[in-house]
Amino acid sequence: LAAISEGLGLFKKRFYPEPKLQSNSSAQTSYKNVIRKVTQRFADLPEPLHEHALKALEVIKQLDKHKEIGLAAYYTNEYLDAPLAPRAVEELGYLNILGWLAYHIYDEWLDEGSSRYPLALAQLAWREVGSGLTNLCRGQIPLHRWVKNILDEVDISNSLENLTARLIQTEHGITIPLFTTEEDSDKCKSIGHAIGVGTVFTLGSQARDSTLDAVSQFFRHYLTAKQLCDDIHDWEKDLLALRLTPVTRAVLKQYQLEHPAITAINLESEMSVLRTIYWKQIMPEILSQAAEHTTKATSWCRDLPWQNKPEFFLNNLQQVQTAIQR
Repeated sequence: LAAISEGLGLFKKRFYPEPKLQSNSSAQTSYKNVIRKVTQRFADLPEPLHEHALKALEVIKQLDKHKEIGLAAYYTNEYLDAPLAPRAVEELGYLNILGWLAYHIYDEWLDEGSSRYPLALAQLAWREVGSGLTNLCRGQIPLHRWVKNILDEVDISNSLENLTARLIQTEHGITIPLFTTEEDSDKCKSIGHAIGVGTVFTLGSQARDSTLDAVSQFFRHYLTAKQLCDDIHDWEKDLLALRLTPVTRAVLKQYQLEHPAITAINLESEMSVLRTIYWKQIMPEILSQAAEHTTKATSWCRDLPWQNKPEFFLNNLQQVQTAIQR
């Protein structure tokens, strides 16, 4: 068990290496302005909601080690030769931070049934995102339709996770679902991350529907690869918490194939069997899937009509690819 724990720890360190801070002073200024704008939005909230909001923001900043959340729109604008004014780019960074804050709180509620932060804070942040995007999309019918579809996908994904991604615990153990026809949802609950980039392409270069579709495909594959790596690392914790992820689903499905007569499983007594299934069969399969997603994401990213090489995005993809290969 110690060796397994150490191995998973090394995997996570490889997947989440210490970031190299961007030396671009303009990028740093933009990021500071984005965070300042979020802080100002929270300033009028009554206590204790204000305190919760600032604490949640600190968590998002810690998660955003590579500044992907706050600066995705900024770098897109740079790689298109800066067609948008800094204020518009920072507005998109602001909305992306708020979107991730809402996503993070919703995710805690879905995973744990509770959160360190009130649900009202997530609703406030998500409402601000909707309002801000409505203003930015005004008069841009294809962009408005694309953003609407993405926001729908986020909400549908959260709803499906709430309804179907939980195992049932009984006195005999956890009930193993019938996986013969059930598939993982193709919805990506973090796909909202694509909105800032697609908006810059549209407002800055009058992107066509095909470009917006390419932005969606790039982020869908990139975010799926990252999520699979997270699920690989957390599979045992997820299983004990009765969460169905692509990894825990695959482990249980294989167990079901090998033990077709068993309909409920005692995790404590069967964990060694499940670990063997995971290490020998499931982990290599999931890593292969993650690698395929990074390859597709890289292809979609390179095909976008950039004016300059999108190094920021390609470097992030390379980090995922390197972690998988190790």
